[in-house]
Amino acid sequence: AGSTAFLSSMWLLLSSRGAGGLGSELHILQGVAANPAALAALIWAGAGPGALATCCQVMGQRWVPATQAQMLYATTPVWSGLLAVTVLGERIGAMGVVGAVAILTASLVAAYLPH
Repeated sequence: AGSTAFLSSMWLLLSSRGAGGLGSELHILQGVAANPAALAALIWAGAGPGALATCCQVMGQRWVPATQAQMLYATTPVWSGLLAVTVLGERIGAMGVVGAVAILTASLVAAYLPH
């Protein structure tokens, strides 16, 4: 989490040398700070999927074999898509379904096929 914050800060400083300068980024940050919903979404994006997910991953790797852990990590796009459908009402097209099936099939084969 600390390295992400550092790299994001460096990106902000380097990109401020462009057209809008640092003032345009600061203006966006002030707008986010003034909007409680945007601020809550920003905090959730850092704490939920960022820090909490990493903490759960590290703790879970103590008990789960490497092949099963890899199977779970490889299916992250599938679970993200299902979450988007469930929570945000997104729609998944035929290619999305084909991709999800391919990811799940490959993960199951890799995890449970005898080597």
